[in-house]
Amino acid sequence: MIRTDRRRRGAILFEVMVGLLLLVIAGVGWITLMDQTVHTVHQIRLREHDYEAAADDLEHVALWTSEEFSAHTGPTRIGSYVLDVQALSANLFAVVVRDTTGATLLSTSMYAVNANDSSAQ
Repeated sequence: MIRTDRRRRGAILFEVMVGLLLLVIAGVGWITLMDQTVHTVHQIRLREHDYEAAADDLEHVALWTSEEFSAHTGPTRIGSYVLDVQALSANLFAVVVRDTTGATLLSTSMYAVNANDSSAQ
């Protein structure tokens, strides 16, 4: 009878150790997941800041006349971004804002009036 109790105690100790091992594995997995989540949120916030700054630059570009757009045709460095303007017609321009790595942040088409047309109004 004493041998049976010792075997049972050994089996219980083994079960407890396996349970603790499973908890440690789950804990390490959870900590890794939280670290990746914090890193992802940080990267999203940095990218959001880039989009907001590029949108601010694009708001200023929206006020340009067709002559200003024509003068800035092609890639132009504005602040920490590269503004790429392509003429689609006399008054219609494709505008792309890229970061310094060349990744496109914002892209749009803009209609610009001539300076002579805007002053007549």
